[in-house]
Amino acid sequence: MASGNKVLYWISLMSSVAANLNHMEWLEDISRSNQVFSGPVFRITTSSLSLCTAKCTLLPACYGVSLHVDGEDCRGYKRFADSSTVTGTRLWKKVIPCHDGYTYTPSVDMCWKGYTGKDWDDAQQFCLEEDSRLIVFNTQTKLTTIRQALIDTGKGNYYWVGGYKSGGTWLWLDGTPVEMTSVFWGPSEPTGQGYAIYIGWNVNSHGRFDDNGGWDAIPFICEML
Repeated sequence: MASGNKVLYWISLMSSVAANLNHMEWLEDISRSNQVFSGPVFRITTSSLSLCTAKCTLLPACYGVSLHVDGEDCRGYKRFADSSTVTGTRLWKKVIPCHDGYTYTPSVDMCWKGYTGKDWDDAQQFCLEEDSRLIVFNTQTKLTTIRQALIDTGKGNYYWVGGYKSGGTWLWLDGTPVEMTSVFWGPSEPTGQGYAIYIGWNVNSHGRFDDNGGWDAIPFICEML
């Protein structure tokens, strides 16, 4: 490889690292400090934790591992094997690399983005093509957190979300049932009209769900899986 190409390749690698570091959290995991793990998924010869971290960052297989530096050996493990004691430094790396333009919300541990102008079916397909899905609200915390984020940024619209009716049961796209309480549904909702088999989210008004026919081209939200 020519020297100029080597420089460009290195810059490209460092840009990738910088992008991932936007959603990377390194935590000292004291509770695991005296545990040994199963075979390493990552290993290099170095006594430098910073170098080990930088190398690990470049490898997808190294996401979500514990890094252990022992002498000149740095290893990354996925899970425990037994309780034998060892020496070394333990850090737990949690990585959530968002797609370009997606927002990472730490309190609900997710990357998401709002889009405009599709019916429910097209919105669902669009999210799939983004390696995402229409957003699923299986907790009240997630509902209120994302609603507040939309309101704070002046985007309190009506959105398609990833809920639908199947055989008389309301389900999320992950297969879990939609909670049928006033925490999630607006007044007198769902109406039960036969055509209304998709869930719309009325962010600006009551902040909860309506049942809907799904054919209007309106905003929608994708979340990364």
